[in-house]
Amino acid sequence: MISFQKAIGYSRDLETKDKFAYIIAGFTISILTPFLAIYILIIKSAILTLSALFFFLLLLTVILLLKNRGYFAAKILLCTAILLQEMLLVFLWFSPDANLKYFFFIIVPISFLIFNSEREKERQGIVFFSALSTILICINEFVQISQPKITTTPSLNLLISVMSVISSIGATAAVLYMYEKNISRQHRKLDLLAQTDGLTGIYNRRALIAMGKSLFQQPLDGKNGFALLIFDLDHFKNVNDTFGHSAGDVVLQEMTKRLSENIREKDFLSRYGGEEFALILLDIDPDAAAVVAEDLRCKVEKQAIMWGTEPISITTSIGLSHRDFHPADFDDLLRQSDAALYRAKDKGRNRVEVSSSRA
Repeated sequence: MISFQKAIGYSRDLETKDKFAYIIAGFTISILTPFLAIYILIIKSAILTLSALFFFLLLLTVILLLKNRGYFAAKILLCTAILLQEMLLVFLWFSPDANLKYFFFIIVPISFLIFNSEREKERQGIVFFSALSTILICINEFVQISQPKITTTPSLNLLISVMSVISSIGATAAVLYMYEKNISRQHRKLDLLAQTDGLTGIYNRRALIAMGKSLFQQPLDGKNGFALLIFDLDHFKNVNDTFGHSAGDVVLQEMTKRLSENIREKDFLSRYGGEEFALILLDIDPDAAAVVAEDLRCKVEKQAIMWGTEPISITTSIGLSHRDFHPADFDDLLRQSDAALYRAKDKGRNRVEVSSSRA
């Protein structure tokens, strides 16, 4: 499947509108296939079969244009092919009883789905094809162009009518589903970006606050205690001044890696701001949390971070507080951890201090 997608140039990394052009072209081919079978096996019409095969070639040309990044030309050809085929079926080949006019209705959502309204040319494409399909629907309703060229029975008309209704509803539903799915995916991405620190890839301060407030909504019953640790990298400004900000970024990333590798999966690590990190240790008592904090402090101190051939020694000061210390809310818990952190720095740094609010 992946090799086929690669062969036609399709990728999940494509711009959304270009990706949808691939999907609509493929979906149109799948709709055309059963009608081609009817033309060959039931109606046995050479002209209808050749017409359908011609439109197959047009749709394959759309795929070829997309593969070669001719996205705008491919979208124009795709909408033109669908409308042209529909015009022949409705105005030339079949009687109105076949109800093939329903395909005109799907052009409007398709044009909105594949054309990018932020680009002038593509915005004109939306207007043009939406207006044209509307005009053709009106013409079909009020003007009889000619007698149908294909003679059909009532039962065959009924079969074609049912297929056209099912195909139109299915195509419209598929278009709307893809649109809604794309919107949902974009929302998830935005939510993730809003909660993630761009440099380290871990949660940011906003996510920390949301997590903390959520935890405070749970009753304190001795089974769901949690600790909050705030880490501050000692003398981090010296790293930036001596080695440059790129080295500082590497230090922050390495700090993230070391902390992540030495905590449990259920614990919550975030970048608190600047050179500060915050860690929520879930389901843990204050004494055990202090042991974890001291262990993390030692592991940060133990190994220098290499910047080229230069070792950068890093230590961290840690302030610890706990839900059992009866903070009023999560903001109060943050203040307790911050106060403990400042005591650790005042006492010489590279140490763990527990909040004085402990009973």
